[in-house]
Amino acid sequence: MWQAGKERIKNMEWKRENHWENQHVLHINRMPPHAHLITCDSEETARKRDYASDSYYRSLNGTWDFCYFESVWDIPDQIGLDARSVCRDRVAVPGCWQTSGYDKPLYVNRDMPIPLNPPYVPDDNPAGVYYREFQIPDEWRERQTSITFDGVDAAFYLWINGKFVGYSQGSHMPSEFDISGYVRPGNNSVTVCNLKWCDGSYLECQDKWRLSGIFRDVYLMSRPRKYIEDVHVRYEWGDGLQEAILHVEGILRDCGSGGDSSVIRAKLMRQDKEIFREETVTAGQRFVFEKTVSSPALWSHETPELYDLFISVNETEQILCIPVGFRKIEIRDRQLLLNGRPIKIYGVNRHDFNPDTGYYVTKEDMVRDIVTMKRHNINAVRTSHYPNAPEFLCLCSEYGLLVMDEADLETHSFQVVGEYGRLSGDPDWEEAYLDRAARMVQRDKNFPCVIFWSLGNESGFGCNHQAMSRYIKEVDPSRPVHYLHALEDSCVDVISRMYSDFDFVEEQAHMEEPRPFLLNEYGHSMGNSMGSLNRYIGLFDTHKRLIGGFIWEFCEQGIRMRGGDGKEWFCYGGDFGDEPNNGQFCIDGMVDPDRNPRPGLLEFKKLVQPVKVRAGNLKNQEVVIQNTYRFLRLNHLYAVWELYEDGRLAESGKLLLPELAPMEEKTVRIPYHCPEKAGCEYIVECSFRLKEAASWSEVGFEIAYEQIPLPKKGTNELPAKQQKGLISPPRLRYEGKNAIIEGENYVTVFTARTGRCISYKWKGRELIAQGPHFQAWRAPTDNDLSPVNRDGIEREWVDFGLDALCEQVMSADFEETQDNIEIRVNAVHGKHSLYPCYQTLLLYRIDGGGAMDITLKVTPLKENMHPPRLGLTLTLAAGLDVMKWYGRGPHQTYSDIMESGRVRIYESTVDAEFVPYVRPQENGNKTEVRWMSLMDRGGTGFLAKAHPLMEAGAMHYSLENLTSAGHTCELQHMEETVWNLDYKQCGIGNGACGPRTLPEYLVPCETVEFKVTLLPVDGNEDIR
Repeated sequence: MWQAGKERIKNMEWKRENHWENQHVLHINRMPPHAHLITCDSEETARKRDYASDSYYRSLNGTWDFCYFESVWDIPDQIGLDARSVCRDRVAVPGCWQTSGYDKPLYVNRDMPIPLNPPYVPDDNPAGVYYREFQIPDEWRERQTSITFDGVDAAFYLWINGKFVGYSQGSHMPSEFDISGYVRPGNNSVTVCNLKWCDGSYLECQDKWRLSGIFRDVYLMSRPRKYIEDVHVRYEWGDGLQEAILHVEGILRDCGSGGDSSVIRAKLMRQDKEIFREETVTAGQRFVFEKTVSSPALWSHETPELYDLFISVNETEQILCIPVGFRKIEIRDRQLLLNGRPIKIYGVNRHDFNPDTGYYVTKEDMVRDIVTMKRHNINAVRTSHYPNAPEFLCLCSEYGLLVMDEADLETHSFQVVGEYGRLSGDPDWEEAYLDRAARMVQRDKNFPCVIFWSLGNESGFGCNHQAMSRYIKEVDPSRPVHYLHALEDSCVDVISRMYSDFDFVEEQAHMEEPRPFLLNEYGHSMGNSMGSLNRYIGLFDTHKRLIGGFIWEFCEQGIRMRGGDGKEWFCYGGDFGDEPNNGQFCIDGMVDPDRNPRPGLLEFKKLVQPVKVRAGNLKNQEVVIQNTYRFLRLNHLYAVWELYEDGRLAESGKLLLPELAPMEEKTVRIPYHCPEKAGCEYIVECSFRLKEAASWSEVGFEIAYEQIPLPKKGTNELPAKQQKGLISPPRLRYEGKNAIIEGENYVTVFTARTGRCISYKWKGRELIAQGPHFQAWRAPTDNDLSPVNRDGIEREWVDFGLDALCEQVMSADFEETQDNIEIRVNAVHGKHSLYPCYQTLLLYRIDGGGAMDITLKVTPLKENMHPPRLGLTLTLAAGLDVMKWYGRGPHQTYSDIMESGRVRIYESTVDAEFVPYVRPQENGNKTEVRWMSLMDRGGTGFLAKAHPLMEAGAMHYSLENLTSAGHTCELQHMEETVWNLDYKQCGIGNGACGPRTLPEYLVPCETVEFKVTLLPVDGNEDIR
């Protein structure tokens, strides 16, 4: 199937053949697939991949002439000749039409946007015609010239200088054509007719935006008449891992050299040191080099040791540079072994996506993604669900990331109609399946970072997958094969599932199956998400058969929009009038579309950190440090310890790290002065940082940390405002419908009938816009909604009426005691047309200094009701937006996603703590809060003290606005501050695609009491 098609098509006949509706016509005249090899004129440009300065390489990226057609049938028959006059618009290449103003983006997960009628597609098949001119140097005259398209969605025809060259499909794989007979020195032209749909689209029904265009690099290469077409680098191992046999096999292609012999040289370099040099003279089509390398530096994700293999033809006629990474991949004893050591996959799924250019991602985009991954302890990437650009694999090999390379194959839409494996089990489609496997494996077989081949995603299972596996194992038996829906079939070397619950995963750990178990997707990071991620990581780390998994997914796929008012927001499915669509289901990343980390990424980094610390004998100030690297000692790190007293740094020093081999642990003494203050809370923190700069980070970058609480003696309550005999008791009087309470420096006003606080002035400064009231609702997260299946916990909350509670006050009593004013408010809360949900007693004790001790007693009136939160909400006056708290931080935390939060005193602003999720939802919560204050710039405001702990958060948006808004541009910023003080908030869970919030993280359906003290403060006080 790899031989160039012999069909010759006249310019007027290309449409009549309907190649795009024939699964047996995968290409016309496309060159055979081969390793990613760029011909250069010097070793230096080859090694640096500085192709732009090389005389044998010409990039065709840039601005092309363009014309968009609603249907391919509207294109002139002789477009190959007429393109220059037809294409009047201009677009960027690489790029996508839909992000350039043509057609419209469409996001859908598993549905097919066209009728399921393979191999046929609608007649109204949009198309774009591209045209540009280019120069061929005179020096290329006697050489072979090719043009390569690294990625075109979905199919395209090619003309050079008005002559038909060929056709290709398969969006995410290179298409190379020999155009030696079509070009001439000097000016030339290229025309591309790009179709939106083809028969291959049925094999590309992936969870992504459906975009079209030439979205990866386009370039010309010049090679000698007899050139190296393919190279396969393999490794065989002799004495353990102390001796490697490097096996290099190449294929020569003769394009009219006259049968002359060629001198082929191979040279292996490590940095500036030459390891070996070999030479062979051949007139044939193949060459082989085989060389033993003693004690090679081994490649791994922790130690990405690379060699440069230079191969040349006749000195400088063709120079190639292939990265060599000596490593051995094995499946043994139900584990995944790299270089003889068991490893765990702490990975992510990643799409090629940019919020402005769609599928087109630059090298800078790729580097930013990889650097972010490395800085957050991610060690692996699954190229979901297609081969990524070749440059990405070059970078992964250099920086050190393991890669599951996935074929461009998914037929998810057939699951919708109950025929999941229809195409996968149809031998008539075998050639199309094999084409996708072969082009991936042949292109990427030499990249050291690739440790798995994946047969694709969500395509049911059938004989065509088995054929793919046979092909792959024949070409490259060194890497294991993966495919989820093969289940336990022998064609795969690892068993995988997606979004399994914790019990199922633990059951897999104890199965007798000899192959390891992997979650190819889990931890669905949609919006405020990734709850209970620690349960998955704990299972991976505990059981050897569980080798880890890949979080779904790395980056949110939002398309940037800008309004006339300058506001910016990100769009998701349906925002362009696209039908069908799956709404915000594409907004599910660990980083936002601009690659800013979401809080879930910080939690992941903490959970998989390669250095762990636990308490030892704390009486002797001992902790146990474990090195969980698989290949590194801790020599590249230094450690710092810090002692915190009630959240403030009290003491610090450097910690002498012992020699720790991989997976070894030792006890270390931390030399702090033993704390003696009764009632104070002490926490020791250990931090592990880089001694030297890495390619992905600076000196001193923190890799891991741990906090160890020390035993606490006694209590340490905040001092009350009123000291007996020093401050007079407060005074109560009534004025109209209000009850007014006055004390030293403050006046507060309550409605006499309902007991609602409507004003609190401290030293003349109004602090309250709306006083404390019972709250049981939150703006639903994507996990609460479960937008695909519409079966989220939010439905239960709405059925109980929690989304629109009305308060009915049964009684409000005011009483003067010796030292305080006490206010008791009894109420019930329910939604219109429904029975009440809750009965509450809200008790205030207000002293002469202005302190308000508040006790909220909540009794549920319905069974099995687990609300999103239970607590108090108050709205503070404008200007109170300086936020301090003593609790976990600095980022948001929730009960089931808080291990990354360090207990300290933090200072920020209300707006800085708001997390701008693409679809607005609950955010910004803090857990294990001892106290929180909100003040103006002068230091005047309120402090809320928990008894003993609470959850709390603040924002400048109303709960109603946050609940109803579909995009950040719909949020209405308030000057006032909405302050939530909660007994407990429901955990986050992963219900959008995975396990719901676990029972232990639900708000209990039982009578509870929540106590908090509100204290007025000003700039003269030390807030502790």
